[in-house]
Amino acid sequence: NIKTFGEARDEFKKANADFVVASKYYAFDGQCTDHILILKDISELYKCLISFEEDVERQAAMHARRLALLEGIPGQLNPQAYLTNIRQLQYDIADIANDIFDVRLRQKKADGQLGKPLSDRQMNKLNDAAQTKYREFLSTFKEEKQ
Repeated sequence: NIKTFGEARDEFKKANADFVVASKYYAFDGQCTDHILILKDISELYKCLISFEEDVERQAAMHARRLALLEGIPGQLNPQAYLTNIRQLQYDIADIANDIFDVRLRQKKADGQLGKPLSDRQMNKLNDAAQTKYREFLSTFKEEKQ
């Protein structure tokens, strides 16, 4: 039963180390589906750790790590063979981008109590990025013209 950030971080480190070993064994080139599942699990580890973190800047940084883990994968997959994986990844990526926006919005609404908020321009960029990611996800449902 984990109750503190320190306990959560210790468990995160153990699990992350195991996932890193597994990701090397299940290499992207040879076993891409398993490799993707491992990266998604690592992303979920970060998400669980974030729930224990109080610092907004660190929350945003961990969400950014989650995004970096998954963002490059869909473009490396063949849609003919991995369309379901691409869709799930693009949805997860959009959701993470939205999580970053939500963290920063909560910070902005706190009137400086959670640190210096982003400018309106920066907030708009985060919002636009999340919307773009959701549109990329939705575009996978368009039928190709033959």
